[in-house]
Amino acid sequence: MEAKKRTLKVTKWLGTVPVIAVCSVCTQQFKVPLTALNRVAEAQQSLQMQFAGHKCPRERASPP
Repeated sequence: MEAKKRTLKVTKWLGTVPVIAVCSVCTQQFKVPLTALNRVAEAQQSLQMQFAGHKCPRERASPP
């Protein structure tokens, strides 16, 4: 069985700035620090870096 490809999904926005996102596989939540909320690019970069650095737990990575 092929593992599901994980993606970053933004779940909350503050105007045009993404503030909260989750991993599509393990649902781990990532939040933008307050210092990055004033710039869209900085907020996006923060979320991407957090997402890239996380590892999905094996037991949650495969469908039930």
